[in-house]
Amino acid sequence: MSNKIKRFFLFFLPTLVFLIALTSPGGEYVFRWGPLAHVEQGALPPYAVFKDSVLYLYSSPYSAWRYEKALKVELLFPTELYIGGTCGFIPPSLLTPPPGVKWIDITVPPMYEGTCLLNITHPSGWHYAITIHVKLVDWYPSSERSVVVLRGVGWQFVQVGEDGVLYVWERPLASVPVVGCAAVWNRSLLLAESLPYSPAEPYVKPAPWLPSAQGVRRYGFFIFLNGTGVLYIHKAPCPVNASITPRGEPSLRGFIIGPFVNLGEGYKPDAPLFSTRSMATALRRIVIANGTAHLYTLYSYWYTTPVDIWGGVMYFKFTSMPMLTFDMVYIQPANASHPEEIAKGVWVFNTTPRVWVSGSEPPAQRGLSMPRGTPLGWQAPFYVVIDPTDKWGGWPEVIEIRREELQPAPSS
Repeated sequence: MSNKIKRFFLFFLPTLVFLIALTSPGGEYVFRWGPLAHVEQGALPPYAVFKDSVLYLYSSPYSAWRYEKALKVELLFPTELYIGGTCGFIPPSLLTPPPGVKWIDITVPPMYEGTCLLNITHPSGWHYAITIHVKLVDWYPSSERSVVVLRGVGWQFVQVGEDGVLYVWERPLASVPVVGCAAVWNRSLLLAESLPYSPAEPYVKPAPWLPSAQGVRRYGFFIFLNGTGVLYIHKAPCPVNASITPRGEPSLRGFIIGPFVNLGEGYKPDAPLFSTRSMATALRRIVIANGTAHLYTLYSYWYTTPVDIWGGVMYFKFTSMPMLTFDMVYIQPANASHPEEIAKGVWVFNTTPRVWVSGSEPPAQRGLSMPRGTPLGWQAPFYVVIDPTDKWGGWPEVIEIRREELQPAPSS
């Protein structure tokens, strides 16, 4: 009798083990000794930390903060692991065979702050728990940013180039240490413009930059100054935003362009014959107006904005022998008298509308007591701002520029 019992168990017990292994959720690996997976820090940015099964992350008031490959899970056996927990921003999911490295992406929604649990579990009872601490910071999701402190009055169109140059109404004012297309002003994410510039002639220094289809990209934003303000430029791509391109295109009607000379048809401006093309960005409507006169070639562009101010940039290349003139004019409103110099290199025509010009010499010198010769070669650019609102206070002063890097949260 005992032999029959022994034979029964010798047959039954292996069969029972096989059936349990076959029907169990983890297959035969439910009987393995030790963990089913290893959990490690993934490809986290330097300001995020995973330590002692605790993950420290940031959130932003401006956008969701995405951490791609935040956690690395090495699946040791061909079995399924379940991902769940109390973090509402991490949807339930499965890690499935084959064995190997799996990644967990985490996207923290805007304004979230707090602590939650992420569980990686198996029906056998094996599990790995991760505590996630999220701290809300006043940053756009990025690792570093430029802090630009400006002082001025009125609307300012600020650009930062891929080369690090800071422009205001197209005029270069300074350099920034961090370049990006996400900017924050007064705790608001700004609408952004992204526009390439390329030189009209590549071997000229400084280069005569014109908007184009390709080249060095600049990112532009509108801010309103009433004293001192701080602009944060984050190292991040352009946010998705709406277009507010203004209606209408800039016009040069009503302006005198070119020095007065006698070319056989009387003493009058050597005005250029223009060839134009236009483009629209998310923030401006731009007309590229390149012209040819007897004495020079003019490369220029003009733009309208949604803040009722428009402007332009002018590059003169004088190519003929100099001629004498009593009226050296680059640009002047037809109804204007002499411009008033209100700061070094900045002149104002007190007309309606007011016209501001920045350059290396006055934009117009009329009625000279002694004749002077017209230039030869490239002239320094003229930056023009036309203000029908009469509220613009000129190019702002750059008070300070510094770099800030987001550091790990103090709790980590």
